[in-house]
Amino acid sequence: MIFTSPWGPLKNWPKRNGAQYMVDSPFRESLDRPAFIDAPTGEVITIREQRTAIRRLAARFQDEYDLKKDDVVLLFGFNTIHTHTIHMATLSVLAVVSPANIMYNASELAHQASVVQPKLVIAADNKLDIAREAIRHAKIDTTVVSYSQMQNEIRHLIHNPSAREQAPIDCDGTTQHAYYCFSSGTSGLPKGVITTHLNIASNIGQQVETNSGMIRELHVFGAVLPMSHIYGLNSFVWLSQYRQVTCVVFPSFDFEMLLQSIVKYRISMLALVPPIILLFAKHPLVAKYPDIKKYLKFVKSGAAPISSSTIDLASSRLGNLDITQGYGLTETSPVTHTTGWDEKGYDNSTVGWLVPSCEARLVDPDTGKDVGYNERGELWVRGPNIMAGYLKDEKSTKNTFSDDGEWFKTGDVAVVDKSGQFQIVDRIKELIKSKGHQVAPAELEAILLSHPKVSDAAVVGVRDEDGVTELPRAYAVLHADANPRDVLSWFNKKVSKHKRFWGGMVVVDAIPKSPSGKILRRFLRDKKEEPKNVIGMELARL
Repeated sequence: MIFTSPWGPLKNWPKRNGAQYMVDSPFRESLDRPAFIDAPTGEVITIREQRTAIRRLAARFQDEYDLKKDDVVLLFGFNTIHTHTIHMATLSVLAVVSPANIMYNASELAHQASVVQPKLVIAADNKLDIAREAIRHAKIDTTVVSYSQMQNEIRHLIHNPSAREQAPIDCDGTTQHAYYCFSSGTSGLPKGVITTHLNIASNIGQQVETNSGMIRELHVFGAVLPMSHIYGLNSFVWLSQYRQVTCVVFPSFDFEMLLQSIVKYRISMLALVPPIILLFAKHPLVAKYPDIKKYLKFVKSGAAPISSSTIDLASSRLGNLDITQGYGLTETSPVTHTTGWDEKGYDNSTVGWLVPSCEARLVDPDTGKDVGYNERGELWVRGPNIMAGYLKDEKSTKNTFSDDGEWFKTGDVAVVDKSGQFQIVDRIKELIKSKGHQVAPAELEAILLSHPKVSDAAVVGVRDEDGVTELPRAYAVLHADANPRDVLSWFNKKVSKHKRFWGGMVVVDAIPKSPSGKILRRFLRDKKEEPKNVIGMELARL
């Protein structure tokens, strides 16, 4: 049983260079409108300046950095007002952007670098040592430059009329790679997702054709989420600029700065993750800034499910703010479901309707048979926004698609009602969504098992008390003389902050496994642990 989008098919499939698709945007209110504003400093780049900078940086990438077709630029930095320029200049010369999580340590970054083999690495100034260590570890001969250097080059190029310019090079967008964002997929170590020019550009077209309030109105966006993650990348690098709205950029998350900036810059639209929406619902700081009710009109929630109760609490506190959920994955570029079809009939416990040209099936994971309305099944999707596969990983690519290669299997369990609205109710994959980030249990288990006092281990996600995020929790078999808190402290120093064991650790006699040796995580997730058995949740904060 195939479910289709109420909007029907996508009217125009952008099959050329995605940077050219951006240039050809029909939204042209004013080229002198600010494209990006830096929230802390107020520095501005206009749409006109940005277009000039893209052409000139593309030429500089060719002339000074020798970037050619299919070369990779690895970005390891915070949000900046020039991030969009770097992306579009890279795509203009048919090179590929591979954004990395700024929270990565050297070994995590080295894994990504070893897969994508970057020709150029652009790293935040305070992350240069990590970037260079990662490159050494990956044994790659590449150029590493700082974000401040790159931004200064862009500023100079904007005011240098003699600089050579390079327009986007034409290509077959259906096959030309645009991005290698990293995702844990349904299991295992993070994998490079091959996103083509068609994948990312078509997803912008899919969202624009829904004509939801946040698209049809000329908003001021707030770029809080990292542009290294597909959600922030799609929302700020692409959607906001295709719609040619002003985007206020936050280099990192600071809740009070966000509240101040909503008033200062009159931000009317935010793309957020559930833990930040919870802050709007409950944090006492919100009361200090009553004027945010005048400006903030729309909030889009994504990256993880959010409860209706949290939505209602935040919405009512902020003057009946319009908060909606969407759904997508790195592998789907990312949006497959959104609101806007029936705004009055939208149920905020759902992720809305399928976007144009996106189709879905719900498949019983035990029987392999399709299910119908109001029945639970694994969500399978297909459309122009579905990835080409995982980079250099044919096995994982094959496993994540149906046998005929037509359908991408999300690993999430969903229900669809007769109105066509989908609700994500569970998932069969192992992935943990911790504080808006994807965390692979296998990666954490491998690190934990490297400790000499750990005999066996399993990692699962447990919900926090507010139900807005999952917390990684370890179940470990330890040597008799091991100190569990010492093991936890050791582990938490080995990983990025969002990968720490925020859910603590439980010492067990054995890890439940199937006869074939597969960890039976569902038994661990379903356990109702006594608080006294959970060790060291507070250590993740140190």
